[in-house]
Amino acid sequence: MNVGRISLGECDGRLYAVFSSFNDPAYGTTDDCCASAGQVYGANGEVYLTISNDLSGYFWDAPRNLSNSYTPLCDTGSCADDRFASVARMESDDAQFPGSETWPVAATYDPSGSYTGTKFLHVFYEADRYPGTPIFGASSGPYTLNEMLWIRLACVPPVPEASLQLQPAFICAPNTRSRAFRKMYL
Repeated sequence: MNVGRISLGECDGRLYAVFSSFNDPAYGTTDDCCASAGQVYGANGEVYLTISNDLSGYFWDAPRNLSNSYTPLCDTGSCADDRFASVARMESDDAQFPGSETWPVAATYDPSGSYTGTKFLHVFYEADRYPGTPIFGASSGPYTLNEMLWIRLACVPPVPEASLQLQPAFICAPNTRSRAFRKMYL
C-alpha cells in the first residue's frame, strides 16, 4: 500500500499502528482523488489500523479502514482526504475511574463489533476537504483550514491471518538452463 506517517500506540500488551494510505492499485483503488474543474489535485487518504499480537511488532494483522471516507473523483470542498493520523502512546482504562468520564457514543469505534473491555486508545487525524498542497502551485489545491477528527478506539485483539510462504515451482543452479526456461517455470 502507499503508506505514510505511521504512529504507534500500546494497549493491553499489543502494538497498534495507525497510518494513512492513498490509492492502492493492487486492491483496485485508483480514483479516490480530487478532480475539481478537470484538475486532479491529489489522492484522498484513508486512515487505517493494524495490530501486532505483542510488543515485538513481528506479526501484524490485516489493515482495517478507520475513516471509511472513499470519495472518488470528488470536487474541492466535498473530498474526504484523511491524513496525519496519530494515536495515543498508551491506552486509557475506563475501569480506573468509573463514572468520571462520559464519552460520546458516536466517537467510539469498535473494529471487532463486540468489544466489552474498558481499555481504549485515542486517534486524532486531519480531514482535508481540498486535497493537495499549495506548495506545488495553484494546480495542487488551495490553503485551507481543515477539520480535526477524533476516534476513541477499542483495544481489540488482532485478527489472525494465515502465515503464507512462497515456494517456487522450479529451482535450479544458476546458468544450468536457459533464461526462457527459468522464466517459464518460476
